[in-house]
Amino acid sequence: MTGTSLLITAGRLDRAKNLEPFIEAHSHLGRDDIRMAVIGRGDEGYLSRLKELSSGNVSFLGFRNPKDLRDHYSAADIGFWGKASITIREAMSCSLPVILYDQGNMTDLLKWDNGIAVKEDVEEIGKAFLTLADDPEMRERMGKNARRGVMEELSSEREARELVRIYEEALEKRSPGATPGK
Repeated sequence: MTGTSLLITAGRLDRAKNLEPFIEAHSHLGRDDIRMAVIGRGDEGYLSRLKELSSGNVSFLGFRNPKDLRDHYSAADIGFWGKASITIREAMSCSLPVILYDQGNMTDLLKWDNGIAVKEDVEEIGKAFLTLADDPEMRERMGKNARRGVMEELSSEREARELVRIYEEALEKRSPGATPGK
């Protein structure tokens, strides 16, 4: 063991987020040194369900404003999400390694060696939690990769340059003397 690790997720709490396997996996770890924080509000019935599944080491913190959220991400060791969300990128920008479901565009967010993709399987999720919780060097490396990836590839400047490139390409393909929009 390497000290206490804090797992965190944030966002709207509803069934589509599919957080149950993460909560169950944490509960089955049986380790007091791995704590979990769930930030967000939403469906009260779903929140009650998550609380039923959780162990004593899970804190449900409700809504937090964006500045507080950054502080929570910076204090955490590992992030986890069940569905794509802007909050994943926000957490990664705070040097947080992430555990995400191995599906759709979620795995695109792991292209910088900044986290672990898992199936929606309690045992596999638990192993991922333990892998990162017990290896601070891996967490640090993945966290740095997460921040670097978000800052370089998902920055506003990059998106603006890409948009300019697309427009220039479209203008080059346009016939001379063509009327815009035609």
